Amino acid sequence: MVLPDFASVNWHEPGPQAVAHALFDLGVGVEAGLWHPTAIAAWRQWDGHDQCLRVLLGVVDDLPPRQAVAEAARLVAALGDDIDATSVLLHGEGTSTWPLLGEAIRRGFDVRIGLEDALVLPDGSAADGNAELVATARALLDRT
Repeated sequence: MVLPDFASVNWHEPGPQAVAHALFDLGVGVEAGLWHPTAIAAWRQWDGHDQCLRVLLGVVDDLPPRQAVAEAARLVAALGDDIDATSVLLHGEGTSTWPLLGEAIRRGFDVRIGLEDALVLPDGSAADGNAELVATARALLDRT
């Protein structure tokens, strides 16, 4: 059986601790998907949270850019001291994707991009595919 290096476990879904422990038992790393302050609090209280490879802070609502960045800041603040203890990936979907990618770059967080996240480029035009999304994100990273 071929297993992934890591898997995302969303703390707003039922049974995340059991899923994470099962993954650890198989030698699979865990990325904690944290989409709400209540999920962050539950993850922080879990005794295995320090074993996670990173946290994925998700802002999935199609928020205007300033609101998306403000929501991301709220999630970062909710991480508290754990912000320094683990790797953070800041992730948006839809119209939140590009503002949050820029915010992640500004803060030195991990980023990801792909058709699962956005179908359009920062100017709103349709992306030709993942390669164009990645090239655009790379260009933003190279500007910093």
